[in-house]
Amino acid sequence: MNIFRIGDEPLKGTLHLRQHSGLEWQFRWGDGVDPFPAGAELYLLVGPESASMRWDFDILAEYANLDITVTDAAEVADRDPFYFMFRPSPTAQPINLAQGRVKRWKVDR
Repeated sequence: MNIFRIGDEPLKGTLHLRQHSGLEWQFRWGDGVDPFPAGAELYLLVGPESASMRWDFDILAEYANLDITVTDAAEVADRDPFYFMFRPSPTAQPINLAQGRVKRWKVDR
């Protein structure tokens, strides 16, 4: 389990995507009791800067959920960059929590 602390250096990592698969991810705020701040945004930026896709988490109380379809995930290439971003309020600057490269795994069907 990764722990993302606001204000720390962004974690470096790999976003694993399997061929013919989507992506589901759940993120819990703090101790899992307090909700996300009102108006907060949590999202992934995926792809090259000139054509990056923004995938927003749905935030409900202390949980944020991301559900990316197979079709949307198929648009991501191996080695594309990704950034896991948090914005505490609509007027705040986004905070980079993690970044790295996508690893596409080929699966025989």
